[in-house]
Amino acid sequence: MTPTNELVGRRVRVNAWYDHAELVAAHRSPARPEGTITHVNGLIGEAAVSVQVDEQGGVYTFKLSDVEILP
Repeated sequence: MTPTNELVGRRVRVNAWYDHAELVAAHRSPARPEGTITHVNGLIGEAAVSVQVDEQGGVYTFKLSDVEILP
């Protein structure tokens, strides 16, 4: 998927959150965190998006390949 600002507001499921210690501590169960894209951080190279995670209330940055866009 090509990252564009059209992704802002889309719901996502986070597939990999290993770079975020707070999320690792909060999600030791099989359930994967979900949230909403708030910003597209990069359009060149490996794309990244900022996601406001529902349970944590914080905004975290993930590679686009680490999130699943929900319908």
